[in-house]
Amino acid sequence: MLFIDNPVGAGFSFTGTGQGYCTNSKDCVGNNLVSLMQQFYQIYPEVATNDLYITGESYGGHYVPAFGARILAHNALVAAGRTTPSIPLKGVAIGDGWIDPVHMIPGYPELVRNLGLASDAEVRVVKGYCDRAVNFINSGDMLSAFGVWDEMLNGDVFPYPNYFHNITGSNNYDNFMMTNDPPDFSWYGDYLNQAEIRQAIHVGNSTFGGNSAVCEKHLLEDFHVSLLPQFQELLNAPDVQVLVYSGQLDVIIAAALTERFLPYAQFKGQLAFAAAGKKVWRVDSSDVDPAGFVREIPGFQQVVVRGAGHIVPFDQPRRALDMITRFVEGRTYSHEPDPKKSIAADAAVIV
Repeated sequence: MLFIDNPVGAGFSFTGTGQGYCTNSKDCVGNNLVSLMQQFYQIYPEVATNDLYITGESYGGHYVPAFGARILAHNALVAAGRTTPSIPLKGVAIGDGWIDPVHMIPGYPELVRNLGLASDAEVRVVKGYCDRAVNFINSGDMLSAFGVWDEMLNGDVFPYPNYFHNITGSNNYDNFMMTNDPPDFSWYGDYLNQAEIRQAIHVGNSTFGGNSAVCEKHLLEDFHVSLLPQFQELLNAPDVQVLVYSGQLDVIIAAALTERFLPYAQFKGQLAFAAAGKKVWRVDSSDVDPAGFVREIPGFQQVVVRGAGHIVPFDQPRRALDMITRFVEGRTYSHEPDPKKSIAADAAVIV
């Protein structure tokens, strides 16, 4: 497994000169990651034929499609004899992904209404924010679009309290069942920044997250760019499997927002996916609690993970492991009946 500090400035990565930060995902991030893989396979040629799965979460909804589409373009050049080596892309998995903001943002008003987070008057304010953000996107003013969205919900640049906090009293948009981030959210950073750990993973004197704010600042105009075209390329690639998953309790990139943009995706299985029934998924058939809900067709799975927020593996590690294992192993989901219901009861419902 490769864990990549991406883009430059994230994690332990740094530029040294203050130059070289990415300002867009489609070109800069995609090209950097393809370059990384070319160098990786030069150093480790023994794994150059292993299936490659790309995974990413949240803003990974930009990075994963950008990276995957660049691999497709790279492999086309390989087939034409213009570069090497081929990159064995097998699948991509995107969790709670910010893929197509222009079609996702209008989903917020009904989301906060239906979750009981906003009154009718507050829903109208949220809709006003969303309308302005979409108008800025459509006019090409991506920085202003970010500013409006950030003031409404994200709060990375806009000083707290933002509107979401004002109407909910919550500082956590990752999981609407939480008010603040759990303290163990910060433990991995503390762990990685220990001197002996930095030495063991060969990062020198660099500290984890030291350049992340600068990295994000360079990408503000990229936030509301749609990666739908690149996502469609992956859906239409004949040998690439695609998984899109969402935590049921997420707010910032909720399942409802993903549901809202997916009908705009033009791909060869579009009609089959639209007709696909929802399956109830259990990790083990004997489990009383469903793990989540799935729609799938050959080459594409959409999963909602029950009881999870934006950080799915943190909230539901067993369910996340089962989901990603099924994806990598190519195992589909069967419709699992409730183990507490009798066959007779099921038959009665069917009748």
